[in-house]
Amino acid sequence: MTYKELKARLDELTDEQLNQSVIWCGDERGGHVTTVWEADEDVIGDPGDGESWLGRSQVTAMGLEEDYADADVCIPAGTIHLLVD
Repeated sequence: MTYKELKARLDELTDEQLNQSVIWCGDERGGHVTTVWEADEDVIGDPGDGESWLGRSQVTAMGLEEDYADADVCIPAGTIHLLVD
């Protein structure tokens, strides 16, 4: 689902529905969406373990440009995330 598709669906809701908490659910758990986060810069992955993510400005500030030269962009700038509890 894209945010465009989500917006179209939300546009169909009543005011009562729009005032409800946003809930997410999966196979074995669920919860509430607590906030919306937009990446303000590319986030890149640690080429050594693929687990550690840092913003490009953090890499520069820490002097790790050489270590992260081949790192993939995990989260492009402008990407929207729904953060959950």
